[in-house]
Amino acid sequence: MSGFLHRFSKYSIFLTFFLDNLGLGIIFPIFTPLFFDPKSHFFKDSYSFSHGSILLGLLIAAFPLAQFFGAPLIGDLSDQIGRKKGFILTIIGSTVGYILMGVGLEMHLLHLLFLSRMLTGFFAGNLTICLASLVDMSKDESERTKNFSLLASIGGLSFIFSVAIGGFFSNPAVGKIFTPSLPFWIIAALFFINLCLLMTFFKESHRVPKSSHFHLLKGIHNILHAWKIPHLKLAYMVFFFYMIAWVTTVQFLPTYLMKYYGITPEQITYIFLGIGVIWGGANFLFSKCLSKILAPKQTLLVCLCLLSIFLALFLPDQSLPAFLFHFYFSVALSAVTWSNCLANVSLQTDVDIQGRILGINQSFAALASMLGPTLGGLITAFDPRLVYLFTTLSCAVAFIMIAIPTFRKKAAG
Repeated sequence: MSGFLHRFSKYSIFLTFFLDNLGLGIIFPIFTPLFFDPKSHFFKDSYSFSHGSILLGLLIAAFPLAQFFGAPLIGDLSDQIGRKKGFILTIIGSTVGYILMGVGLEMHLLHLLFLSRMLTGFFAGNLTICLASLVDMSKDESERTKNFSLLASIGGLSFIFSVAIGGFFSNPAVGKIFTPSLPFWIIAALFFINLCLLMTFFKESHRVPKSSHFHLLKGIHNILHAWKIPHLKLAYMVFFFYMIAWVTTVQFLPTYLMKYYGITPEQITYIFLGIGVIWGGANFLFSKCLSKILAPKQTLLVCLCLLSIFLALFLPDQSLPAFLFHFYFSVALSAVTWSNCLANVSLQTDVDIQGRILGINQSFAALASMLGPTLGGLITAFDPRLVYLFTTLSCAVAFIMIAIPTFRKKAAG
């Protein structure tokens, strides 16, 4: 592959990942106000705070539930039929899903929101294919980690745009055409444009084998299979408990802020913009530098320890500025943790099966993203402050799992 085609193929991967995160982050300034903002008239019947918390948790969990089944299947599929065909399939599915989400919001159909969330979740295998494609294009381990860090930075940038689009275009105060459904029409249109660009510029980066075998329950099969791979088991479980901690922390941040600080939906938009800036900046500024002096496992050890401490700092009552300071510092730590978790998994195996291995990893991520919000919704219904005790413990488990074998190895050496 020439340098010109190599660059444009990589750009198309980044664009696909950008739009995937755009579609994921856009829900934050939209969904929570639908359940908890007194001005919202989405539901005909009023819900108590407890019922709304549980229902919001289930709606959020619908995406990773479907992703649990779809991501490993699509990741393995990309190993068998090629990255480009895998991209085309998932982008078409995502486009249809976001169209249905717009329809569900426009017609006030909660069941259609659940259906569209599951459809977009099932086809959210783009992350796995993006990671596998970057592995195909990386010359060595250092370049692989740098590419993952750059991808995480792009994720932060797309998060900024998603929150801005979701907060601005869903606000009826801006104009009559600005409704909660409008951002999802925009996302669907951008996905269609992305499909056209990818079909034009992306050049296949993976050598396709002759045979393929699939089954619908591959997500469950992959979780069970992971336990038979000793050197990967630890990496998967560290990522699993980290994801439970961080996904739950972010998903219920708007609920916590509205409950205890009286934050408005407009203010939530600005707070989430800050999350995107810090997430992207932390990976761009720190991950690349750390990859030159520390292995991913060493970076994870430090970041998970600090992240556990800062999540625990959310527990005592504190002023809003103090809370946001601790939260934004946690965002920076989590950003570096995310990219190094992926690098740690990817470096454990051969290049030829990256789609499958990263697909298994995405199964664990999806399972964590499903369990975290579901349990978080139940905990929030009882006492929202207890969510951060739950996330602190989960992150501490991830730290302990990687710390014990690391210290044992040093002691043995």
